[in-house]
Amino acid sequence: MTMDTGVTARRFGAAAIIIALLMLGLALVTGRMSHAKGVERVSVVTAVVRLPAVPGRPAAGYMTVTGGAEADQLTSVTMSAPTRIELHESRMMQGTMSMARLAAVDIPAKTAVAFAPAGKHLMIFNLPASVKAGTSVSLTLNFAKAGPVAVQASVQATGDAAAHAHH
Repeated sequence: MTMDTGVTARRFGAAAIIIALLMLGLALVTGRMSHAKGVERVSVVTAVVRLPAVPGRPAAGYMTVTGGAEADQLTSVTMSAPTRIELHESRMMQGTMSMARLAAVDIPAKTAVAFAPAGKHLMIFNLPASVKAGTSVSLTLNFAKAGPVAVQASVQATGDAAAHAHH
């Protein structure tokens, strides 16, 4: 029993078109669902850990966080080493610079939030002595909606010109 090759080709062609349309539909639906659920995640760039001028004092962390499809909150930052990292903000109040610990930092949708000297920043306590300028450390930024975001932060000495680039 032989089959006409033209009929077979048309059947395979029609099946291929149906499969392609189903895959395209699935991709479109999945993309819409991901966008609707806010899967478009936050991004983090220029992450820097600046070593303290006095050994044993806290280090500082700077970066720029850009919000994803919807507003979010940075709730904490962790590091694999046995450190404690706090969210802080420096403010000028009545002519005096003061620093306050923050429970969380609001990250508006599609908006950049700078963590820089004299503003929002990370205070990194108990940084291991093995962390030296010229290396990098892994940080995990924990967001209320986006969840954990891993970043590599370059480690810089206090006087490094690049450490002051965030002004």
